Amino acid sequence: MSRNRRKESLSGRARWSLPGTRIQRLHTLLVCLLLLGLAGFAYCNADREEFLFDSRHDLIETDNPQQMLTSQVRLLLWAPWQPGQPFAHATFMLNALLNEAQGRPTWDLSGFVITNVLIHGLNACLVFFLIRTLLSRIEPGRIPSVWIPLAVAVLFAVHPIHASSVLYIMQRRGMLVTAFHLLALLCFLRARRSPDGTSEAADDGRAALRTLSVWPWSRWLCALGVPFFYWLSFKSKTIGLPLPVGILAIEFCLRAPDRAALRRYARWLVPGLLVASAWMCLFAFNRGYFDPYRWAHRIWSYDGSVTWGVWEHFLTESRAFVHYWKLLWLPLPRWSCLDHDFAVSWSIWDHGAIVAILFHVVLVIVAVIAALRSRPLVAFGIFWFYIGLIPYIIYPQSELLVEYKTYVSSIGAALVLAEGMRAVRGRVSLVLQAAIVTTVSCALLATTLHRNSIYRNSKTVFADAIRKSPNKPRVQASFGYAIFREGRVAESVSYFEAAVRLAPAYPAGRAHLALAYAMLGRNEEAIAQYREGLRLAPDRADLRNGLANAFVRTHRLDAAIEQYRKAVALRSDLPEYHVNLAGALLRAGRALDAIAPLREALRISPDFADAHERLAIALAAQDNSTEALSHLRQAEKLGQSSAWAWTQLAALLLREQREVEAVEALQRVVRLDPANVTQRYTLGVLLRKQGQLADAAAVFGDVLKNDPSHTGARKQLESLAMEPSRPGSNDGASLRDD
Repeated sequence: MSRNRRKESLSGRARWSLPGTRIQRLHTLLVCLLLLGLAGFAYCNADREEFLFDSRHDLIETDNPQQMLTSQVRLLLWAPWQPGQPFAHATFMLNALLNEAQGRPTWDLSGFVITNVLIHGLNACLVFFLIRTLLSRIEPGRIPSVWIPLAVAVLFAVHPIHASSVLYIMQRRGMLVTAFHLLALLCFLRARRSPDGTSEAADDGRAALRTLSVWPWSRWLCALGVPFFYWLSFKSKTIGLPLPVGILAIEFCLRAPDRAALRRYARWLVPGLLVASAWMCLFAFNRGYFDPYRWAHRIWSYDGSVTWGVWEHFLTESRAFVHYWKLLWLPLPRWSCLDHDFAVSWSIWDHGAIVAILFHVVLVIVAVIAALRSRPLVAFGIFWFYIGLIPYIIYPQSELLVEYKTYVSSIGAALVLAEGMRAVRGRVSLVLQAAIVTTVSCALLATTLHRNSIYRNSKTVFADAIRKSPNKPRVQASFGYAIFREGRVAESVSYFEAAVRLAPAYPAGRAHLALAYAMLGRNEEAIAQYREGLRLAPDRADLRNGLANAFVRTHRLDAAIEQYRKAVALRSDLPEYHVNLAGALLRAGRALDAIAPLREALRISPDFADAHERLAIALAAQDNSTEALSHLRQAEKLGQSSAWAWTQLAALLLREQREVEAVEALQRVVRLDPANVTQRYTLGVLLRKQGQLADAAAVFGDVLKNDPSHTGARKQLESLAMEPSRPGSNDGASLRDD
C-alpha cells in the first residue's frame, strides 16, 4: 500500500476520534464530568472547622479582603517578573468576598475547600488530556487511547497523598502551579505540531522557520499560551520557576529515538538548561537564599536546635525524595503524616543518604535509556518528578519531608504509570485491567476519605501526628496548643513541657509553655520561660509582649513598660502592642505618655475598640472631656465598654460641672456594674439635683437593695418623701428602663 493510501486508511479508521468531532467531544465531556465527580466524592466528608498553620496568619488576619485583593493585583501587574504568590492570594481574597456576597462569614471555610476541590478535579482532567496528547504524538498510527489516560487520571483524582494539598487551604498555591504547568505543556505540545498534524520532532530549526508563515491562528494562540501559563505559575508560587526545564525535558524525550534530531536538538538543550538554571539561581540570590561567592546557605530548623548547609540539605532531601516515591506508589495510612519526623543527614553515610543518591542516579539513567528506546512517558515522568522538586533543593526550607511537596511531582508518577499500562496493553485483557484499576481506586478512595477526617481541625491533625511522630517537638507543642484553646490549660502543660524537653532551643514551645503557666497563675515560672525564649530569639516580639504581660500581673510596671516598648519597636504594625504599652503607662499613672501609642494604634486599626476606650481614659486624665467622651462612645458602638472607663469620665465631667453628660456616664456605669453602690448613689444625687425626682428615688431604692446599711441613700429617700413634686419633674420615668 502506498504511503498516501495508508494515510487515508488510517484517517478513515480514526475519523471518529479526530479533534472537533461530536463523538470525541461527548467522550471528553463525560470523562471530565467523571473526574470532577470523583474528585468531589473523594472530599465529600471534608468537614473542615478551622484554618491551619500559615493559612491562619496569611488569611484570617487580613481585615479587608477587598483591599488585600487590590494589593495582590498590583503586585501581579506592577512587578511582572518578580516570582511570588499574588495570583494565589488573589484567589483567596475572591473566596472571602464571595462569602460576603452570599451573606456568609468572610472566612467561612466551605467556599475555600470547594474551590480547592474544583482545582484538584481540573488537574485530574488536565492529566487525562496530557497523557492522551502524548500518546497521540508517540503513536501517530493508532487510534488515540481513552482508557489509559482515563485510568491514570482517576487514580490521580482519588490518591490520598493529595489530601494535604486540597485540605491545607494555603497549598492551593501548589495546585495552581500544577494546573498552569499542565496547561503550558498542553499548549507546547499543540504548538509544536506541523500544520498537517505531524510531529516536528525530526524537523530542524530551518524547517520550523519555513512553516512559521503557515501557522494557523490556533497554533499561534497555543504558542503564546506557554509563556502566559508559565507566568501565572510562578506568580502563584515560586515552585513554578522550573517549567522551562520541563519543556526541555519533554522535547528531549520526544526527539531521543531519532539520533539525528537529537544531535540537532543538543545545540538548544545545553544553552536552554543553563539559562533556566541561571534564572532560578538569580531568583534565589535575589531573595538571599544563598551566597554565590561561597555557594552556601544556612538553614535553621524551626525549633532553632540545629542548622545545616547546602550539602547536608541535598543529602537529606535525597532521602526525602525516596519517601515521596514510596508514598506515591504505596500510600499506606501509617506512612502518611502531616508533620514527619525526619532527621538531617550530616554526611553521605548518615541515614543511608548514599543509597538514596544511588537510587536517584539509577532512575535518571533508566529515564535516559527509556527515552532512547521510544518510551517517552516513563522517561518524561521520571524527569518531571525531579524537576518538580528542584525548588526544594535550591530554595531552603526547614520542613524536610512534607507530603504537599509531591503534588507537582505526582504528575511524573502518573506518566510512569501510563507507560506501564501502555507496555501491558495487548498482553493483559481490558477487563482485567479495569478490575485492577477499580480495586486500586476504591482502596485509594477509602484511604482519602479516612485522611479527610484527620484534617478537621488542629486537634485531630496533631492527634494523628503525635501518634506517628511523638519525638517531634513541633507536634507536641501544636497538639498542646490545640487543647489549650479548648480551655484544657492544665492538660496542655505536659505537651508544652515535652516540646521544650525535646528541643530546648525551641522559642515557640517556650512561648506556649509560658502562656500556660501564666493562665494557671504560675507567673514566676512564666517569666523564666519568656526570658529563656528571648535569650534564644531576642527579636521575637510575641515573647517580649508575653513577658511584659507577666510583669504587669506581678505589678512590675517599669519592667513591663520596657518590654512593651521593645515589642512595639519589633512589630510596630500590630496595634495591640501599642495598646498594651498604653495600658501599662496608664497603670503607672503616666496618662500623658499613653496618648501617643493609643493614637498610633487607632491609625493602624481605626475600629480597635480597646484603643478607643483606653484613649478616652488617658484623655480624661488630661482633662480633655470632650474628646474622651467621643472615643468612649465609639468604643461602646464597637462593643467595648467598661464601668471603670465611664467612672473616670464621669469624675472629670463632674469637675467641669457638666452634669448632664455626667449623668449619661454614670448611667453607663450603673448598667455595666450594678453592684457599684458609690456611683449609683452619685447618680441619684445628680438626678435629684436636676429635678428628676422619681428617677432619683428609684436609684436610691436600688442602692438600699444592694447595701441596706447605706445611710446616705436612706436619708435621701426620706427627704424626697417629704418634698412635694416639682412642676416638670419626671415622675413617671424610671431609670430601670434606661
